[in-house]
Amino acid sequence: MHSSLKIAVLEDNDELRELMIDLLQKNGYQAMGAFDAEGLDSLIMQHQFDLLLLDLNLPGEHGLSVAKRLKSALPSLYIIMTTALSGTNERVIGYQQGADLYLPKPVSEQELLAAISSVARRINQIRNRLTTNELTLDLKRRQLIGTHTVDLSPTETILLKQLILSTHKKVDYFKLLETTKREVDAKSKASLEVQIVNLRKKIAAAGYSKPSVRSVRNEGYELLCPIALTTNNL
Repeated sequence: MHSSLKIAVLEDNDELRELMIDLLQKNGYQAMGAFDAEGLDSLIMQHQFDLLLLDLNLPGEHGLSVAKRLKSALPSLYIIMTTALSGTNERVIGYQQGADLYLPKPVSEQELLAAISSVARRINQIRNRLTTNELTLDLKRRQLIGTHTVDLSPTETILLKQLILSTHKKVDYFKLLETTKREVDAKSKASLEVQIVNLRKKIAAAGYSKPSVRSVRNEGYELLCPIALTTNNL
């Protein structure tokens, strides 16, 4: 059972929405529903949801627009899109607009519950990591996930990945510069120092309060905090 998982259901068909909410609640989830984007926004202002089940063909704001807007505002919100449009192009657009999973209608109860269970496992893994002060670097989304989710630049993502994967978590200056395709010179080294400072700030913003990246005099940088890697694929 995943009673701590909060799910929002955005579906304009009243009967189908109530059936989905009932199914979710019977399987141990906390579920609430809305008829349109305006109703969903009202729910989100009052509750913190882990997952959104999103129908695309809605009155008013279209589901794709809802997904893009919410994923930008709430990066840690997982989105499962459900729609009768199941072509490759439609699925690609859905993923581009923020879907974590795209399920063509009609969706069986078993498939829907299996998809939600997969998301629940991922969320629980992240929560368990946080109990040991561990963060997660999501390479696909370029996000650092802790008690808060922080967006990283492409260069910051590359630097942090290199620090995570390196032996003893320590990397020489020249290696970090080469990895980010820059010349090994004084100007690039100064730029790297600025980026490391920004990276420290983002690690702190994600929820890690202890020193995170140490400068090793005349050598490079050493990662001091535990960070797991994920590509965020279901």
